[in-house]
Amino acid sequence: TEVAIDDRREAELAKLGLMPILHRKNTDLAAFIGAHSLQDDETRAGRLVDPDAQSNERLSANLPYLFPVSRFAHYLKAIARDKIGSFKERTDMEIWLTEWINRYVLANPAFADDKARAK
Repeated sequence: TEVAIDDRREAELAKLGLMPILHRKNTDLAAFIGAHSLQDDETRAGRLVDPDAQSNERLSANLPYLFPVSRFAHYLKAIARDKIGSFKERTDMEIWLTEWINRYVLANPAFADDKARAK
């Protein structure tokens, strides 16, 4: 990298949604430490009253969380596309997709045991 960026500056840039590349001292290596998007999560989260909603807004701006969710949504679209014409009614497809996705989520995570959460 051409300019050395300290940890404090890296945190400031990351909070703004940028991904600075940091030089590892005494080596020729560089790395990205965080992966935030330019989504204005702090401003949007600041307008929300519910702490859970604020936390959700902050997480949705982090690329490591956004990429798998986007991939999952893309796969759902592909499934729906491949199933066109297989169902008589829209509600039949909705029920099928709901049953499919329920295999990957907990119905009530607050009451799930550790084994179910790990699965």
